[in-house]
Amino acid sequence: MLSVRIGIVQSAPWHPTRERGSLETLMTSLSNSAAEKHEVVLYAPLYDDSLHVSDWSLSDERFSRIVAPAHQLPAVIKEGRHDLLSVHNLPGAVKTIDVPVALFLHGRLRPDTGWPGLIAGHPSPLDLTWEETMSVIKRAARLAAPSRFAASFLSEHPQDVDVVYPPIHPDYLGVKREDTTERVAWIGRATHNKGLPFLIENSSKWSFQWFWSASGFYGEVSEDTLARFPGRLEPCRSREEMLSFFACTKVVLCPYINEGFGMVATEAAAAGCRVVGFADGGLRETAVVPHINLVPKGDVVAFNDAVMEALDAGVVSDADRLKVFETFSPGASGALYLEHLRQASIS
Repeated sequence: MLSVRIGIVQSAPWHPTRERGSLETLMTSLSNSAAEKHEVVLYAPLYDDSLHVSDWSLSDERFSRIVAPAHQLPAVIKEGRHDLLSVHNLPGAVKTIDVPVALFLHGRLRPDTGWPGLIAGHPSPLDLTWEETMSVIKRAARLAAPSRFAASFLSEHPQDVDVVYPPIHPDYLGVKREDTTERVAWIGRATHNKGLPFLIENSSKWSFQWFWSASGFYGEVSEDTLARFPGRLEPCRSREEMLSFFACTKVVLCPYINEGFGMVATEAAAAGCRVVGFADGGLRETAVVPHINLVPKGDVVAFNDAVMEALDAGVVSDADRLKVFETFSPGASGALYLEHLRQASIS
């Protein structure tokens, strides 16, 4: 594939220095990989119409960053005159653009909620009807998903579907642990599939004390419900805060249902935490080491027992931490992403 001009579209305005959490890290890593061989612009929507089109480019990156109010984003992308667009979860950004599209959907399609065309409780100028969303998917040159599980929901479409696992940032492998910690914690977005409601509903059945940290971004659990529940920690909005969170947490809880992949599980495992989750969805593909322990979905007794076993277990070995990182490294994921883009360009 000769060098071409590629526009990559992310689904939210994660700032490259102020909000370097998991999803911003993902988009930066994939953009860096694409920029090894191509001219790349990474676009993000702003959901505040009082803001303006801005350049968020960083001097040490090989690609450019542009953010624009959501209602202007399609026009701004069109002005970029790209040879190929790689769109992540945001089909509304390219509905009217006649350029080959590689569509990366980070979870399974949800006709019941309209995802990825709609996000409940977060109306946007880029919202699509389900029919419009399907039309963008059908005309995409190629599709991608973060796991074999998520890819299976795209099998009805004629395009090939590439699996590109989300990468782990090297900083997680370098976490210096507080090995005396006994903290058990959940962290993530307060959506139903992430399992926070499961933990709250069964709180009287746990033999362990646990804490939780919710980002609030695209959350579904009401603030009233969250405010009534104890053990809340400050939200982690940056990679540095995530590193500190994992450094002093022994067991990370991931009772996910129908999760596309489960980046928290791999990042926590690379950081030396023990992970307890459900053997369901894309999370099953993360269990490449013994310290990611998955139990039957919804099994309260098995979940409780697995957490207690994790608390009794010793320090996670450097070899197991390394195995997680090497399986989902930026290099490994970047190579898969580049091949996905190459295939889309020749489709």
